Amino acid sequence: EIQYISQNYGAALSLGADPGWTQQNYATADPLSGNSIASFLLGTPSSGSSTYTTLGVFMYRYYAPWVQDNWRVTRKLTLNLGLRWDFNVPANERFNRLNRGFNPTLSSPLNQLINQTQFPGYQVQGGLLFAGVNGQPRTAANAYMKAVQPRFGVAYQINSKLVMRGGWGRYYTNPSNNYLQTTGFNTSTPIITASNATGSLPISNAINNPFPTGINLPAGAGLGALTYVGHSLTVVNSNFILPHVDQFSAGFQYQLPKHSKLDVSYVGSRANQLESYQSINYIPLSLRQQCNQMEGGNPLYCDQTLPNPFYQMAPFLGTSYYTNSTLTRSTLTVPYPQFGGITEDDMNANKSWYNAMQTTYEVRASGGLTLIANYTLSKQVYQNGYLDIQKLVPERSIYQYDQTHGINVTAVWAVPAGPGKHWLNSTHGIVGRLAGGWETNLMFHYHTGLPWAYPSNFIYVSKANIPNVNWSQPVVHAVQPCAAVWNDNGTITMEKYSVSAGCGSSYNFLIEPRYAPAAEPTYDGQLRLHTVPSADAALNKSTMITERTRVQFRAEAFNLTNTYAFNQAQFNRTLTSSSFGTIVPGSASFSNTNVPRSIQLSVKFIF
Repeated sequence: EIQYISQNYGAALSLGADPGWTQQNYATADPLSGNSIASFLLGTPSSGSSTYTTLGVFMYRYYAPWVQDNWRVTRKLTLNLGLRWDFNVPANERFNRLNRGFNPTLSSPLNQLINQTQFPGYQVQGGLLFAGVNGQPRTAANAYMKAVQPRFGVAYQINSKLVMRGGWGRYYTNPSNNYLQTTGFNTSTPIITASNATGSLPISNAINNPFPTGINLPAGAGLGALTYVGHSLTVVNSNFILPHVDQFSAGFQYQLPKHSKLDVSYVGSRANQLESYQSINYIPLSLRQQCNQMEGGNPLYCDQTLPNPFYQMAPFLGTSYYTNSTLTRSTLTVPYPQFGGITEDDMNANKSWYNAMQTTYEVRASGGLTLIANYTLSKQVYQNGYLDIQKLVPERSIYQYDQTHGINVTAVWAVPAGPGKHWLNSTHGIVGRLAGGWETNLMFHYHTGLPWAYPSNFIYVSKANIPNVNWSQPVVHAVQPCAAVWNDNGTITMEKYSVSAGCGSSYNFLIEPRYAPAAEPTYDGQLRLHTVPSADAALNKSTMITERTRVQFRAEAFNLTNTYAFNQAQFNRTLTSSSFGTIVPGSASFSNTNVPRSIQLSVKFIF
């Protein structure tokens, strides 16, 4: 059992000031007037709030009985058998201050407040559910009871030098903390800084009483389906299924001369029902088709404003739904128009596929040398939600951490020198101690670069990759910067930077019209980020002082060649930017680069 206590205390009082109230024109900044400190000293802050945050006391329960056995069936055949059963119980909160999903068919109390004369037949539905309230269970979601995980392995000796190995196992993953949704149990009271509708007249000495109407206290579950209307929500799928991964392998191991062996294996995995999230408050397909130019529609149809049925309705106080007399058609036509965006976490829409050939050559203690060399040829594909949510077309692309080729070589050489060794074997005393005990390590790594993250909402008209990217340039160019935009009036025009780059009227990238579903996957495996080989090295020296004591010296060098790599820096993916498709290596953030060469020395006394 794991008890998790939230320690987010929020901000009981937060006030901020800017130059607005002391500049010559409150609405226009200028360099000659206005001062934030002066505004604050006048008692006229420009922003502020007081938050009330739930300090939740959450309890997770997890049980995992298992059995395992190694069975040597014959002299040549050995089986490994196992079974595990996970019981991963979703969290509860000690005082039931926890949401429990969203009920899409719940009749909203707002229906009694909507003016049926002005909006005949207009009804809304949907609302939050709360753990432990109105018959709901106390946990955030239902417990998944089918997480049975069999495992099977086999090893068979074909002959004295050749062994076949293989296996398969199912593994269930633990869920994230997305369960912990406490909407309704937290509030924020904003400060009112102006005394007129235009916001041009500050409230005198507002700092003395920033919240004249008091602090908003959370209603908890008391508002029911009215909770958080007019706002965006994050909810949890109460029928979440624990994701599982099937991992399997099959290969051969062959003994070679001089204490060496070769291992060649196929390794794969299939992950299903992976944790995902998606919007559940999107416009219906029929409306999208009327607004998407690619389907013959007009975006202005969705932009058209209509009378707001929630205007001046008390539950929406403090939101734009309360103050705006009109709302756009797209806002009013979603399944739950009384809310903003609704994101449902803990969905099970994601999947992944991994296939790899893994080869290992290993030399054990031959002349003091131990060598392990690995080569991996692999591909990983990931399904991440939907490209077209209305038609449920999945988004599938190469995985963001996919690396086609990987080479790793590790060599450890215990230098055969000193008393009893191949070299200087007749030395003794101080000379013998200085000659013996040396060991050197070398580690070499090389991997294919990570895939480029595509821009958002575009159509890849034709391949634009620049062959043989020059990574040594101050500005690295990876794609032809030829982009166009599909305008609201139906015309297609080139981006200004593309015209300047000499693209003419020919484009590789087309920015989709508004309201169009995504057309391209997330990552491009044909264009890879920067990558370089890297090496680390170490030199060790152990010296016996007495039979029970010795001293060890160690010198280590990381990134031995001091090669700069900006291996996680993405090419600019903003199609409206003149820097699209480029990287400036010198401005890559520290988190997106490797570390420079570092050398560390250590001395250890062992007794």
